[in-house]
Order: sequence, then structure tokens, then C-alpha cells
Amino acid sequence: MPVWSDLAVSVSHAYAGTPMSTGDGRWVAPWFFSTWLIQRGAVDLRRGQDLWSFTSGAVVTMPMGWRRLQRFAPGSEILSCAWRLSWPDGSGVVDFDRPLELSPSPSLLAPMRRLLRPPHDAVEELELRAARAAGAAAWLAQVLAAGAKLHQPVQGDERLRRAIAVLAAEPRLGPLPHDHLRSASGLSPVQLDRLALVATGCRLRRLADRLILARIDGLLADPARHLAGIAVELGATDASHLVKWYRRQTGVTPGQARRGGAGIAASSSMLPARRSLP
Repeated sequence: MPVWSDLAVSVSHAYAGTPMSTGDGRWVAPWFFSTWLIQRGAVDLRRGQDLWSFTSGAVVTMPMGWRRLQRFAPGSEILSCAWRLSWPDGSGVVDFDRPLELSPSPSLLAPMRRLLRPPHDAVEELELRAARAAGAAAWLAQVLAAGAKLHQPVQGDERLRRAIAVLAAEPRLGPLPHDHLRSASGLSPVQLDRLALVATGCRLRRLADRLILARIDGLLADPARHLAGIAVELGATDASHLVKWYRRQTGVTPGQARRGGAGIAASSSMLPARRSLP
């Protein structure tokens, strides 16, 4: 059975307000679980030939990395929160393949609203952490009840666990340490990739990136840590390198993540590519 206290939980951003006008539409695929309360207006989500529509009062969450075309009605306003959850080995916690409509329960929405306010002292920092944990727990309970599949922490093959332990011991940007991984597991990169894909649903590179993100988020939680020092610790060439990598992964900068995302524009969680509606 999974131990819920082992979960690594972070919030990439949280904001409330008017989403960016989508014009011809915008394709997005953020690497977190986007969760919205549609406070006013409506949104259409399209993926292939499938179309989902949600109107005022709906709470909807999207799969992580789920590429879709989204269009908000003019004048729409949303409360948005972007969750990331993983086991200590970097593997994902839940999986689903379509938007899920959740209950607008206070146990979910109250923590989301609390996450809008960045902390100003140690007490507020503790309150923010409690809100993050409570909101993630409420979100997880609802998505599992709605049919999401629970992924257990990596079990089984000891060789894969040893490889993941290498990545977790010193998460760093750059190429995977294939020599160390081979020494720890006795397997080639291709063999490890296959094992990771079967056990966790993603390749070793993605697992490594999740571990790096979790490490960065942990360091960002300490206000005394400067971005330049974090960049050095994570193997980035400089702070700019770290910022670009983090934004590619999450859609926001480390500074925005550190502030809790208060006031971040809706477009900050989106990939920049634009295409016309089919």
C-alpha cells in the first residue's frame, strides 16, 4: 500500500483572474495537473475529434502533459492551480486521459484560494504548506473517485530501483549519468528505459526531470537560497540556464513559482505555439 506522507507535492502556480484571450486558439501541454474553477464564462477543450465544454461553476482538472486546444469565452474568469505530485522515486501518482469534472467542495477550493497569497513570514509559510498539502489531498481523492488510475511507487525490479536511487541522490541538469546507472543496475540505457516505461509509464529521462523539479521546488521553498546558488547545485551553467529549463518544464519561472504564482497571467502556463482551429 502507498504511504501518502511520502508524496512529493508542489504547486507550479496559482492565480485568479481573466485568462488570456485565445483568438484563434492555443495549443497547450503543461507538465502539471491544471485545475480550474470557472468563476465566470466558459471554456472549450479540444483534443483530436473530442470536445469538452465547461461553464460557470464547474471545477475541471486536466491530465499532466495532456495536449489540447483551449478557448475561453470572452469575459471568462477562473481560479487556477497547477499541481505536481510524485512518489519519492519520481514516478507519477495518478493517470487519466481526459478532463475530469470535480466537485466544488470547500476542501479543494479553500486551499486553492489560500495559495493565491504568497507568505510574508514563517507563520504564513507554514499555513501555505498546510494549504498545499490539504488541497493536493482533496484533489487526489476526487480524481481517484472520478476514475483516475492510481500508480503505486516503483516496485519489483531491484535494478531499476538502484538506478532511480542514483538519480535521486544527486539530481542534476544535463545528460543522464549513464556510466553510474550502468554500474548500479548492470543494464544498458535502452534496457533501463524499457524497465522504467513498464514500471512507471515514462522513460528514465522523464523520471530524472521529475526528480530535478522536486529538488528545485524544495530549494525554492527556502527564501535564503538564491537562484544562482541553486543553479550551481543543480549543474546549470548559470541562473539563466536554470530559469529557461524550469520554464520549459513548468510554464513558469522559478521566481514565479517561489512567489506561489500570485498574479501570474493565464498565458504563463501555456506553450507558445499557436495554430488555427481545425
